[in-house]
Amino acid sequence: MKEMNLEDLSRYAFSGGWFLIVLLLQHPKWLDRSPSAIGGVTAVIAAALLVGTLIYALHRALAYRFIFTVAALILVLFRVYRFERALVTPLVPSRAEVGIDDWRVRLLWWIQDHQNHQAEQLPLDLAD
Repeated sequence: MKEMNLEDLSRYAFSGGWFLIVLLLQHPKWLDRSPSAIGGVTAVIAAALLVGTLIYALHRALAYRFIFTVAALILVLFRVYRFERALVTPLVPSRAEVGIDDWRVRLLWWIQDHQNHQAEQLPLDLAD
């Protein structure tokens, strides 16, 4: 089983936790039936992670695709990319999408290389 770091917890559990808070605010009588002790807390945390994972997956599958399409169409309007039918067709990557993905990967590589270069410039006597 994978250990969860702070990024994973904020990605999955935060949205699930807010969902459970809103749900319990809408139905306060459910708090009377909630189990106490460690088993109950574990069940609430597991439910928050499960619901948060579902919310995150739906967001990535639906909302992210819509936002990406709108952003790509704006780039088409500014003549950065040519319009292709694949931009508005789901599950079909267009040349513009592949170009944007390649640009993002090159940018990440450049940032990592730049950070490595900056780390090499640090003096070693800072640990004192």
